[in-house]
Amino acid sequence: MENLLEHRIVTAGRGMVRVTADEATVTIQLISQEKRREPAVRAVSDGAARLKSELDAIGYRRLTTSGASVEVQRDRGSGQYAWNEGPIIGYQAQQVLTLTEGDFDRLEKLLGALAAWEPPAGVDLQVSPAQWGLTFDAERDASAEAGARAYADAKQRADAIARTAGFGLSGLPSFIRHGGQLSSRGDEFMAPVIMAHNNRAVPAPPPVTLSAREFQITAEITVGWEIEKARAL
Repeated sequence: MENLLEHRIVTAGRGMVRVTADEATVTIQLISQEKRREPAVRAVSDGAARLKSELDAIGYRRLTTSGASVEVQRDRGSGQYAWNEGPIIGYQAQQVLTLTEGDFDRLEKLLGALAAWEPPAGVDLQVSPAQWGLTFDAERDASAEAGARAYADAKQRADAIARTAGFGLSGLPSFIRHGGQLSSRGDEFMAPVIMAHNNRAVPAPPPVTLSAREFQITAEITVGWEIEKARAL
């Protein structure tokens, strides 16, 4: 029998891997508005130092602190002034802390401390919804597994098509194109921290509990397969 290369078929495959997040990042902003620049900057700087001391006592994987940024507040009247014009009426200073933690038991303690912490007078605390994340190694390994599943899916489809038509795959694919995405669910677990600071009437911060967080990594692949048909001599 002689194998003659005749045609090529193209199939698409999809692979999905679910993996639990192994770290979370929380962004914390301290904001102060004053008539003069120096008191506003001093208020957020002192507040950030106090908050950092509270978090230091618990421990964390990483905490980065930005320098204080200052925005001029102007009275623009009824729109007669441009955005950078008008009499100066005050200054708004802001300092940002970015907290990253991979131990979720400790993360619960950190979030509880944030919920209970009372900012200094004249300072507003804003805690953004946390972002669940994967370390580089975890994301790389999960992406590789999703890619392998997508390739297997594409090959299974190609085998089925080829067998139905009386062909076989010739061996290595002629081309491969791939893509994919990483997605996760929302950030509901930060709600207790946000509520504790947006509603001062709450007598005590609600308990902070974390649910299992899951990422879905999807790989999509398109493969061209050379096919061959057996023919008797």
